[in-house]
This record gives sequence, C-alpha cells and structure tokens, in this order.
Amino acid sequence: MRTNFRKRLLNKEPMIGTLLTISGTEAAEILSKSGFDWLFIDMEHSAIGLHDAQLMIQAASPNAHCIVRVPGKDEIWIKRVLDIGAEGIIVPQVNTPQEARQVVNFAQYPPEGKRSAGIAKAQGFGTELNQYIENANKDIAIITQCEHKDGVKNLPEIVSIEGIDCIFIGPYDLSGSFNKLGKIDDPEVQEAIETIKKTCHQADMATGIFGTQPDALKEHKKTGISLLALSTDSLMLSGSARQLLNNMKSSSNV
Repeated sequence: MRTNFRKRLLNKEPMIGTLLTISGTEAAEILSKSGFDWLFIDMEHSAIGLHDAQLMIQAASPNAHCIVRVPGKDEIWIKRVLDIGAEGIIVPQVNTPQEARQVVNFAQYPPEGKRSAGIAKAQGFGTELNQYIENANKDIAIITQCEHKDGVKNLPEIVSIEGIDCIFIGPYDLSGSFNKLGKIDDPEVQEAIETIKKTCHQADMATGIFGTQPDALKEHKKTGISLLALSTDSLMLSGSARQLLNNMKSSSNV
C-alpha cells in the first residue's frame, strides 16, 4: 500500500513533483506515469476548474499524490477542493498567523476545526463517509505558501500554528513583494529565501519550493528542502517541442 502523502511530507522524504496548469486528464495521467512523486494541480493561476481538478485527480491516482493549490484562503474553496479528493492543499499568500489559523480551521473537521461534512468524491460519494471523517484530519496535508515579505517577517509565528505541515516558498511572488518581480537571484530576494529555510529548519518544519531548472532544485534539496516542484506541464511541452524541431532542422534541409 502506498505511503500517505502527509506522512511522507512530515518525514521530510524528498518528493519531486511538477505543476499542472493545463485543464484535462491526459497530461495529468501521462505525468503521473512518468515517475513524479506528486502533482501540483494549480487552480490559482490557471483555467482549471473544480470539476477539471477532480477528473485530473482521478486520472492521476494512484500513480502520484495529487495536491491542489486553492484559488484563495476562503472557506468555500478549501472545503470544496478537499471534497473532490485532494490529498492536500497548497494555500497561497498566507502572510499572518491569523490567516494560518483560519486555513487550518477551514481544512479540519471538528473538534480541531470547523470543516463541514459533505458527500462527494473524497467520501466515496457517501460509501466511505465515516471512514473519511475519522481519518481526514491526520491524513490531509496543509501547506501554506510564503511568497511575500510580510509572510517572511511573520513566519516564526506561522510555523508554530498546529496543523500547518509545510511551508512552500513562492520565489516569483516573493521577488515581486520587493518590487523586483522575476529577479530571483537578487540578493534581497535570496536573503529572504534563506531566512525562510532557516526559520523552517529551526522549527523542524517541512519546506517546499518551485523551480524551472533541475540544477537549482538540486541545490535547494541539499539545504533540506524536501517538497520539490519541477517545471510545469506547459513548459515541458513547449520545451520538448522546440528541442525536437530544432534538432530536426539542424540535421536536415527542412
């Protein structure tokens, strides 16, 4: 039986995933069979809708863990995404301990939280309701993103919130909060990233990060980051297409 994602996360087992932005089951199924440990289904910055995400989870399981980034921090999105069967959520722009507490509150059933009970895919459409409710709080991973300088400042308090399992670094938005959008290598941005790593390490908190290049993620892995998101479905598709076409053109008169 496959090990639970949250357990692997809390054990800081290195897991390599990729970010899905293309709506549809085919890419999810193909990438789940390519050896990725987990898939980062992005509902924040893509056209992927709730039903799309559910079908992608169904297509990818059980080959890869499916974690969904919710569009926002509100209760409706968190509970609806969990009800479609996500093994965990990634919540963007969590910048204060109050926001972190609310996320946990919305994601966990009573008595730990206030998540309401529904019947959907996660509960086996009703056939596994009691079993799901009994195990959900200990099985579902809650990951918050640190992607703003305010989040970095408040991180020591955020990592102390019971129920937060991992801090996921968002380098691009983090750079934007310093008015240096996209300048990931800027010293100020790099200092903030190192501060996040240090704070999480001191709190024994699992840490994740997104990157487009394997070499950069390998360096992050050496520093203790275990949840790694490598590239995106669209970047891999376009990059592979360009490489094949360039190779074809360079070796013929086409």
